[in-house]
Amino acid sequence: MKHLYTRSIFFLLLLVAVACSGTKEITDGPTAYKLKKYALATRLLKADFEKAEGTEKAELAWQIATSYAAIGKPGAAAEWYKNAMELGVPRDAPFAYGKMLMADGQYEKAKRVFIDIQKAEPYRRVEMREWIAACEQAKEWLAKEQLTTVTNLSTINSGAADFALTRFSNDEWVFVSSRPDATGEEADQWTGRPFYDVYIAERNATTQFSDIRGFDDMVNGPYNDGPVAFNPSYTEMVFTRCGSDDMMVNDYCQLYYSRRAPEGGWSEPEVLVLFEDSVNIGQPTWGQDENTILFAAVEPQGYGGSDLYYSVRTFEGWSPAINLGKPVNTSGDETFPSIGKDGTLYFSSDGHPGIGGLDLFAAPKREKNRWNAPVNLGYPINSNGDDFGLTVLPLSEEDQIAFEIKGYLSSSRPGGKGLDDIYYFEQRKPPAEYFLTVTIEEKQLAEPNNPSAEVIGYQPIAGAQLVISSNERNDTVYVDTAGQYLTEVPANTDFTLYASNGPDYFSTSKTTTTKGYNALPGETVTVEIEIVLDRIFKEQEIVIPNIYYDFNDWAIRPDAADVLDSTIYKLLVDNPNIVI
Repeated sequence: MKHLYTRSIFFLLLLVAVACSGTKEITDGPTAYKLKKYALATRLLKADFEKAEGTEKAELAWQIATSYAAIGKPGAAAEWYKNAMELGVPRDAPFAYGKMLMADGQYEKAKRVFIDIQKAEPYRRVEMREWIAACEQAKEWLAKEQLTTVTNLSTINSGAADFALTRFSNDEWVFVSSRPDATGEEADQWTGRPFYDVYIAERNATTQFSDIRGFDDMVNGPYNDGPVAFNPSYTEMVFTRCGSDDMMVNDYCQLYYSRRAPEGGWSEPEVLVLFEDSVNIGQPTWGQDENTILFAAVEPQGYGGSDLYYSVRTFEGWSPAINLGKPVNTSGDETFPSIGKDGTLYFSSDGHPGIGGLDLFAAPKREKNRWNAPVNLGYPINSNGDDFGLTVLPLSEEDQIAFEIKGYLSSSRPGGKGLDDIYYFEQRKPPAEYFLTVTIEEKQLAEPNNPSAEVIGYQPIAGAQLVISSNERNDTVYVDTAGQYLTEVPANTDFTLYASNGPDYFSTSKTTTTKGYNALPGETVTVEIEIVLDRIFKEQEIVIPNIYYDFNDWAIRPDAADVLDSTIYKLLVDNPNIVI
């Protein structure tokens, strides 16, 4: 299930963040909901719901559902979206209901909801087909043996929210946390917990951290600070900051820029102006060079929800924000971008079908600031909780042989130490795969009715029977119209292949093996075998060449014996009913 912080920082982008300091007596649900005090709103709105009637009741049900989703309770959110749906709320309650069921791990029930939407709204058939497939995929992933391990970083996580781990130097890493010693005397009225600060820690080993402390006073202020992104040389940074002293003023999350001073420390942060109007901006990352940043923003002209944007540094300063466009952005929400060494874009989304909540995706780069269609990173990198804030580690030459990817991610998945936790993950390459391709064919003769004529080619025998035998299997199959059969086979195994095609052909056999192949993880080895079946010519003499005797001697020479073994003897073994 999703926990509090992920959705709260998520909605700081989706919605206008209300100033978080100060106190004010709130006695009704709609006001609490308007001020984004969602934990309080769920209690007050339910009391209002009991007294309401008609369309007001439907609207309150929607607000209760949205509040539960915001504080990371998808099961309760699903129940209330269902209530809103049944009360006829004029929003996309069925779709929201299905997505919350997925976030709660109820994939079969979510699938039925998407099927119902597909029937009721035929114009959404393609869209719903993707979400139905996502439910099926999630169930398959959960049931399948995984090559990926995910480990909680217990030495860095706390009982609060901890996320967005990123490298600062070889041994120092920074992350965001709402642990009790965070800067600021007031509590965040959205969460009831301390504000979020940027922390730094020493990395002693891949999963071992120590000496956790506040990062820098220039970054950590009295309200929400972080995540932070560093340029490739770690001399510049961009970070998110939200909040102000005024309780009743709408505050927008903004990006701030700071430069590392030669003597140490950081310069006074400056706001980056990337849009003409006030827009919620956050979750920055640096591109592959020193002059590009990517980030998430909620802009009315975007594709919907939170989109990913980039800005390029010029002589005049940072360019206006440019939307990454499709296929990365959707009508849902795209957040927490990061860039791999090879230019792959990693990000979180609930707009692309996934396992539930925010899922992590990878989009290979195709050209400058343009990416191909994203691919879900699968389970257990993703869960039915919120999964985000991915940092990919560079692989050594040795690791490149055995691993696809290693890195850190943040997640609200069950079993964590706090609200959101930071995890280390590594995905091994699959074991080498071995395939056997058998082609069954017959000779093309220069004289079609003369079995001893010159062979001028070969042609496939469609539908011929093939028996594949080993210590572990004995399968009878049939080749396709091209005379071929392809099957996956185990490594280090010997096989006997027996081919036949009815009474008009001699049957024959061959042996092959997958022994001796030293394939690396992730590689594919295909063993190709051709079997030629000889057609039976009735009342025709078949000449077997190279049967020699020594002069005036009846004994067959050894070289002639080899020919007989490979022809007559093998023919009799493969065709025991033949009499010669």
